[in-house]
Amino acid sequence: MKIKTKITIGIGTILLTSGIVFNLTFRNILNERMENTIKESVSQIMNSTMESVKYRNSLSSTEPNEDKLKNGADYLVSYISLNNSCNIQIRDNSNKILASNTAVEFGTEIDKNSTKALNGSAVILIKYSNSSVYGILSYPIYIDDIQLGTLTIEKEYNDIYLSNLSTINLITVSELVIFLCIFFTALLITSTVTHPIIALTEGVKKIEEGDYNFSIKSKHNDEVGILSKEFINMKDKIKEQIQTIKEEQLKVETLEKHREEFFNNVTHELKTPLTAITGYSEMLKDDIVIDPDFKKRAVERIYVESDRAHKLVLDLITVSKGQTQISEAISEIHMKPLISEIIEDMSLKANKYSLNINYTIEDGIVLGQQNKLKQLFINIIDNAIKYSFNSNIISVNCYCKENFYFAEISNSSMGIPENVYNKIFDPFIKTNSSPDNYSSGLGLYISKQIVTSHGGNIYIINGEIVTVKIEFTLL
Repeated sequence: MKIKTKITIGIGTILLTSGIVFNLTFRNILNERMENTIKESVSQIMNSTMESVKYRNSLSSTEPNEDKLKNGADYLVSYISLNNSCNIQIRDNSNKILASNTAVEFGTEIDKNSTKALNGSAVILIKYSNSSVYGILSYPIYIDDIQLGTLTIEKEYNDIYLSNLSTINLITVSELVIFLCIFFTALLITSTVTHPIIALTEGVKKIEEGDYNFSIKSKHNDEVGILSKEFINMKDKIKEQIQTIKEEQLKVETLEKHREEFFNNVTHELKTPLTAITGYSEMLKDDIVIDPDFKKRAVERIYVESDRAHKLVLDLITVSKGQTQISEAISEIHMKPLISEIIEDMSLKANKYSLNINYTIEDGIVLGQQNKLKQLFINIIDNAIKYSFNSNIISVNCYCKENFYFAEISNSSMGIPENVYNKIFDPFIKTNSSPDNYSSGLGLYISKQIVTSHGGNIYIINGEIVTVKIEFTLL
């Protein structure tokens, strides 16, 4: 009985110790990855804010650099906070706060960061507070190679923290259940199972070292055999969980990367019209323009760029809604009257560019959302109008074949460049060959989402004649 008790206690101790080591190790790995993701995010915000500071200071070229930063601090804090969903603090070279909306609870940390940043280097701090995590970054502000002060970014990453915490809790609970099952199974071991116990002990050590590619064979059908089988099941389940966690972690990292790329593209696309609007409006506001023709051009440019920004924001709203929007009712749609009406409307725009839309439309019934399909065909025909060259004809051919409804929209073109064609359905992908030059690069991306949501396919045939081919299943 004493031998049995010692063996049982020994196995339980080994299992418990290895479980604690595994949990702590994996917890540290997950936390390290989370913190690296946060550091990369605030570093990207830093790069974006540098451009904002430089542009703001360039608007007042006659003021001393120190006065530029002081007078523009409130605007920069408001502008950067709004565009990056974060809090900002700006200090001068004497470490005096010029403007701030950062949290009071991080005052000490921000003071230390700002003091270090005055020495000429960026400082990043990860701070855990109130069941969340924050990234705090301070860096020196330079204008014309002269240091004027420091800027601190404070951003909460609650979604990343909760995802990380959920993963850690899942691992902890799973391990506890598994190890308790194994421990209680070990109570059945007798003193005659020394060899299998050695094999189990070696297996525990391998798990502790991260090696899950082994097996323990047992010919016993007694308690020892049951323990060996349960141990292998435990090992396989842990291995599967680790693989699942790695896959989920990769998905999170990929999603974060796509979100950062999307944010950078949005910032880039909005920067051009907003820069022009701000520049011209400030010149008109300060009444520094005398030439009436220039004033007229400035007003026209402000109108054009405002309209461009408005259209881009509408496209972004469409994209950002994704699956969260209220779905339009699905109904049986006759394609001929729907497409004919769109062609009639779009012909007005085509005529402005001396273009004609020739069409042959066969009727067919498709199950879908009428407004979404209207948006789809408006986008495609509008693109054909924008990018038509060397011919004044746009062709629309719609027909039924077997169980599918096909729509082909063709226009004469200079051809789509290879680097654009390979990513044609990604957001913000566009060429510079449009006559109006104000494409947001979101039309084909939105069109692809609409077609996919209707269970259809869309692809583009490139060349001197560019053809967009769409297919839906007939009802």
